[in-house]
Amino acid sequence: MKIKGRGNSTWQYRKKPYKIKFDSKIPMFGEAPDKEWVLLANYLDKSLLRNDIAFYMGGISNLEYTSCSHFVQLYLNGEYCGVYQLSEQLKIAKSRVNVGDDGFLLEIDAKAESEDITFNVPHIEMPINIKEPDVEVGDASYNYITEYLRQVDEVLFSENFTDSANGYTRFLDVESFVDWYLINEITKNADAIFYTSCYMHLARNGKLKMGPLWDFDLAFGGYHFDEPAADICNNPEGFWIKNVKWYSRLFQDPYFKEVVKKEWEEFKPRIPMIKEKLEDVSSCINEAQAMNFTRWPVIGTYLGASIICLG
Repeated sequence: MKIKGRGNSTWQYRKKPYKIKFDSKIPMFGEAPDKEWVLLANYLDKSLLRNDIAFYMGGISNLEYTSCSHFVQLYLNGEYCGVYQLSEQLKIAKSRVNVGDDGFLLEIDAKAESEDITFNVPHIEMPINIKEPDVEVGDASYNYITEYLRQVDEVLFSENFTDSANGYTRFLDVESFVDWYLINEITKNADAIFYTSCYMHLARNGKLKMGPLWDFDLAFGGYHFDEPAADICNNPEGFWIKNVKWYSRLFQDPYFKEVVKKEWEEFKPRIPMIKEKLEDVSSCINEAQAMNFTRWPVIGTYLGASIICLG
């Protein structure tokens, strides 16, 4: 196997996140076999629980895929590294993001690197990173996905965007947009205002879908950086994701609002399940978290500042 560092801003911290790649497909913790897995450090999340609970919420929603989540204690070259969250590497595969051999996995990504292949559309302020497949600017796949997203953006902000035949529903999978919205809004996920770690996927001749869920270490009232965002994200009342330009536009359509209400009514009775999960997991890692914070004594310590785009 091979192991390497991963993450953008998270790599700057002392407790490092990793990606591991086996020489052959391995069914880690009973999950579907694959070569690629990630170890999330959750260094900024002093509960260690936010990503795990968000992934659980994805699992009990109607989203078609959410990464698995397993807590582990990591030893690297004999050295104890702390409590990590083993999850699936987000990638195109039958058991992960299933968009076929010629589909696309995208990320709205303010932290895209210079070597990434990105493009822009008028009403999404951050670059859209083509995570998979490998493309070159100007090739057939690049042209297909960039044209599709630009067409979606154009239709969504057209006068007839609610038209049942030629409006946005021709291009967007509404239920996935709603379920992704609800989970990110309920958790007040700071990065989910189409800033970074906002994934979308598209199968050829299909509709654009939101997801998978990712990166909730600053959600659930855990945003502790700049004040304008913190005042909103750490307040259980009010809206955050609803202010994103695409979602603000979608909420102008009565049909979209009705789907949100319907999905919320289905999801709301599951909230006690989320509370039970939270209690179970916190109990499960109780001894391990004490070891983690002995290794990484960050409780009561400010871990640095960040920049977030408020749109």
